[in-house]
Amino acid sequence: MRLAVGILAGFLICAAAFVPACACLWDTDTLSMETQRFPGVLELISGKFLRHSRDFYLWRIEDRKKKLEADPNHLQYYDDLAVAYEKVGDHNMALETIQLKDRKKPDQYETLANLGTFYNLHADEIEKGLPYIKRAIAINPNAHFGRERYQIHVVEYVIANMKNGKVVFPINGSNRARGSSGFAEYLDKATPLPGDGDASGDAPVTGILGMMRFANHDNPILLEALGDLIQVGRRSHGLGGGRLLAARAYLQASYVMTDATAREAYRTMAEQVLSTVVKERHEKVTLAEVESQFKAELSEASDWSAAIKNDEVQWIKDGKDADAEFAKKYYNEPRMNSEIAESAVSTEAAPGSVTPAIAAPPQPASASASASASQTSLAGRQSSLWMVIAIGSVSLMSVSTLLYFFAPKRKPSRQMRRKRAA
Repeated sequence: MRLAVGILAGFLICAAAFVPACACLWDTDTLSMETQRFPGVLELISGKFLRHSRDFYLWRIEDRKKKLEADPNHLQYYDDLAVAYEKVGDHNMALETIQLKDRKKPDQYETLANLGTFYNLHADEIEKGLPYIKRAIAINPNAHFGRERYQIHVVEYVIANMKNGKVVFPINGSNRARGSSGFAEYLDKATPLPGDGDASGDAPVTGILGMMRFANHDNPILLEALGDLIQVGRRSHGLGGGRLLAARAYLQASYVMTDATAREAYRTMAEQVLSTVVKERHEKVTLAEVESQFKAELSEASDWSAAIKNDEVQWIKDGKDADAEFAKKYYNEPRMNSEIAESAVSTEAAPGSVTPAIAAPPQPASASASASASQTSLAGRQSSLWMVIAIGSVSLMSVSTLLYFFAPKRKPSRQMRRKRAA
């Protein structure tokens, strides 16, 4: 009995030493693990991914117009032209071009998907796009690996939270103070669409990432929905899901807000999502710390985009085919250079399409090096874990031994004494 009590006491002492507080630890590895769980999120939030400059789209407009003059029945050129107009901000010409294509050959999946997305990109026209997206999915339910369905969910979520027929930012902001997780909560209760993946899995995140990549990466609706999905309590992998990434998504949404009240509301959401993230010494992570790091990441992304622009401008100046030159030079997705970002996604889609499509990436040498470093770090952690187990075992045995020899000894019963005497 005394030995059993000793073992139990030793176990409890060891356990008490290693049970963490009700919060996740935050250090250099935390965000790195989040980016591995949600590959490409940091790059898409910050804007460091393969995307063209405005100069490229202006070139493409002229290039596709010339090609359509020579071959007016080449339908893909209309998609390219319409998307280029939308990218340079000529929304009306984008609609006019894609509607012209629809008249030439009605009810094509690509036409309806692009038309719906053109409307969805503008808050004041978001309701107009929904019927086109639904018709597109009806024609091709498995397009873009089925992830386009989440575009419908996002639009319906926004419509459901309109105030007096207008989109108000943040979406569902009035319920945030009562603990609402916004789009994540809505998705849990929404009626599934045919072919929907597990709403508690990665499919919704992947769908949002696709929309950000092929539509508008700094769209506040998409940034808010992304933050809602990857924050604490959803798709957690032991370090609190993606709270550091969610805070960045909300911060980026705040940067594109012109309304001061909405801007401050997004910053408050970023602070709230960080409230349970702590450092090694159980100090809370502050919004100022995360924002400082995020601004460095935005600067890195800006430099990357500037380099692409310089290349594209030079190709255009030299009279080269900018499409072909881009494809030759930029074939791997970039990675954030900081130690905390070790993963990204590569994507593939039909030229001119602005709808989601994400595939697994080829691994460049830099990624392999990062993976090797991660494996080394993991091996170190495993060694540390075994050391903790060994120390715990020794402690358990020591406490058990002490209790065995020094615990008060009970006198044997009269019956026991008789047995011993016999």
